[in-house]
Amino acid sequence: MNYIGTVYRKMKKYLLSRLYSVPPKEPECVRVEATSTTLKVSWECGEETSEYNYCDYYQLEIEPQRKEIKEALGALSWMPIYEGTERSFFIEKLQPNMRFHVRVKTINSAGESQWVLTKTQTKEEKWGDAFRGRANS
Repeated sequence: MNYIGTVYRKMKKYLLSRLYSVPPKEPECVRVEATSTTLKVSWECGEETSEYNYCDYYQLEIEPQRKEIKEALGALSWMPIYEGTERSFFIEKLQPNMRFHVRVKTINSAGESQWVLTKTQTKEEKWGDAFRGRANS
């Protein structure tokens, strides 16, 4: 198919998705990879809800599970940290050995999906590894 045909097809799908779109399904296969100070959250696009389904963007929020932080934040304990079209995000500068709830949802012009919740924890910092090295000879 030539360039004009490809552009036409994409524009047609986009315009029809705006007219006939229904709220998207929630993201699937939400995964979290943890180190002592970072979390990498990734997910897959949810099942299509119609022939013209179109995902506009995703939202990602995090909630620390440490009691004193939750009390300080009160009702605002869920913190929005990402909104965009990518399907993965790095959360950095976290404390070691800390528990979190992470949730992701999909949004399009017709509405939004349910949140998908996962629980995770940063790893313990290994001090011994930081001091390993090689002796000079």
